[in-house]
Amino acid sequence: MTKHRLASTVAASLSALLWLAGGEANAQGGGSFMTSGGGCPEVTSDSGPVLYGTMPAGAWNLGRANLTFVSDGSNWSLQAEGGFIEPSANATLMSAGDDQILGPLALPFSFPYPGGAGATTAIDVNVNGRVYLEAGTNPWSGGWNANMIRPDFLSATPSICALGVDLNPGAGGILSFETRTVGADRVALITWERVPEYPDAGSNTFQCQLWGTGDVVLSYVETNGACGLQEALVGVSAGGGAPDPGASSLAIPLFLSFSGQPVIGGSFTVGVGGIPHTATSGVLSFGMSALATPMPIFGAPPGCEVLIDQIDMNAPLILLPPDGEVQMNWPYDLSVIGTSVECQAFVMDPAQGTPVPLIVSDRGTLTFGAPPALAFVIEGPNSYKGSPEQGGFCRLESSPGATHPDIVGLEVSFVGMQPYFDVEGNAGVEGQGFFNDGNGTGARCRNAYYGTDVQTGLVYGGGLQPAASCDKTGTTGWVGSLPVGGSASRFQRLEFEFTDFSAGELFGFDCDTDGGDFNAGAQLLSVTVTFSDSTSLTQLVQYESDNRAVGVLIP
Repeated sequence: MTKHRLASTVAASLSALLWLAGGEANAQGGGSFMTSGGGCPEVTSDSGPVLYGTMPAGAWNLGRANLTFVSDGSNWSLQAEGGFIEPSANATLMSAGDDQILGPLALPFSFPYPGGAGATTAIDVNVNGRVYLEAGTNPWSGGWNANMIRPDFLSATPSICALGVDLNPGAGGILSFETRTVGADRVALITWERVPEYPDAGSNTFQCQLWGTGDVVLSYVETNGACGLQEALVGVSAGGGAPDPGASSLAIPLFLSFSGQPVIGGSFTVGVGGIPHTATSGVLSFGMSALATPMPIFGAPPGCEVLIDQIDMNAPLILLPPDGEVQMNWPYDLSVIGTSVECQAFVMDPAQGTPVPLIVSDRGTLTFGAPPALAFVIEGPNSYKGSPEQGGFCRLESSPGATHPDIVGLEVSFVGMQPYFDVEGNAGVEGQGFFNDGNGTGARCRNAYYGTDVQTGLVYGGGLQPAASCDKTGTTGWVGSLPVGGSASRFQRLEFEFTDFSAGELFGFDCDTDGGDFNAGAQLLSVTVTFSDSTSLTQLVQYESDNRAVGVLIP
C-alpha cells in the first residue's frame, strides 16, 4: 500500500504556525511527517464488505486517529495509518445547510470499491459526515445517530461514514472538496472544518480521502463535541443489502499525529492518540534511523515492538487521555534541511497486567523542510534578554532564496485595548539594550536591533518618535502610535521603514513581549509587511510571553 500522509497544519494552539495562506503552503516548506509500522494493541483483524464501529454519545474514543480502509475488491480491512491533508486555496467551498446532500462531485480518476458498480467517477456528500460512492442514488439526507444510519448504510449503494452523526454546517464551519496529486497518486479530499453537531454543539474537523488506489483514509483533527449528543457511526459499506457484521471495536494502537509545520525554526506538536485512562507516564523517543527488523519488547503485551534504532532523545509526554503530546521548537539550522528523524511513543499502563506494562505507538518520520518565504517570529520568555546571538524578541525573517520584492515597511499592532509596547529607556526593555535609543553607540544603546538595522537600511529621522539623549541622531528607527494613557513611551502600534531590506535578510528588535503590564494569558498581534511594489501582507499572530510563535506570510 502507498503511504498517504502529509503534515497537517492546525492553528489550534498559541505555539502553532498560523498560516496566511494554507494548504499549498505545505509544499513550499518541503517538510513532512509520515507514520508507518504497527504498535500495540493490534489493529482489529475484522474484515468484510461492511466494516464499521459505533461511538456512544459523549464517548468519542478515536481521539485524533487516522484510519485507512484498504479494499481487495471484495472486502474492506483496516490499518491505523494515514494523515490529514490541509485543504488548499483551490478547494471548492460547498454552501451547505442542515441535512443536505451535495453533488454530484466529479473525480478525475476511477475510484474502485467493493459492491455496487465496483468503481465510480462521481460522488455525493451528505453533510452528516457521509460520502455516497454512486452519485444520484441516495436521496435520503437524514440519519441523526448510528441506529438511524445503520439500516441505510447496509441496504443502500456503497458509502463511507467518516463521522455519521447529526452535523450542522448551517450553524458554522466549512465543508470543502478538492482533488490533488500527491506523488504518483491522485486523491479526492472531502473536509469538514469546525462543523458543529446539531443544533450548534462543539466543533469537529475531520476528512475523508479517496485515493486512486482504492484506499479510504479517515483523519480526525478536532473532535470537540463529536457524538456528544448522539451515537455516531464510522466505517465503510458495500451496501446492497449486505448482512450486518455487528460493530467492530475499530481497535487501534497508540498512534502519532502532527500539527504545525516541519521546517527548521518551526514550532510543532507531535500528538499521541489512543492512550488508556489508566496510563501513568509516557515519553516520545527520537532516533536517527528506523530498525530494519522491529524488535519485540520482552514482557510487554503481544505485538509491542520497538521500531526506531538507537534512541538519542526522550521527551516527556503531556498526558490527557485519550491523547498526549509533546510541543517542540526546532532550531533554525540550515544544515538539517532535508534530513529526517524517527520517533515513537512509549506509554506505561499498569492495567495491561503484563510483566512490562508498556505499550507503544507506530513510528513517525519527521523530515525537515526549508523555512517559509517570509515569517514573523516571536520568542520568549519575555524577549531575548539582550542576547546578540539570538536577536530581538520580534523578528521578520526572509528565507534564503525568497523571491518577494524588497520590504519597505513593517507595522506591528496589538489587537485589543490593553496590551502595549513598552519603549521607554529603562524598565521597559530587557537586557542591556534601550529600545528607544535606536542606533546609539553607547554601551547601553547598541542592543536595540543587534545590527539588523544596518543590514536592512532601517530609516532614522524624518519626524520619527524622539529618542533618549544617547541616540547619536536624536531619533529612533520607529514610529509609535495609539498611545496608552497619554504616555510618550507606551504604544499599541509600532511602524518601521526600510531602504535595503532584501530577500534572505532579517530584521529584529528588542522590546517588551508581555504587552506592558498585561502579561497574563495570550496576546494577539497584527503584522503587516509592505513591499516596494506597494503590495502588502497581513498576518495575525497569537503568542504568550513565555512561548514561541511564528506567523507565516507567503508572497
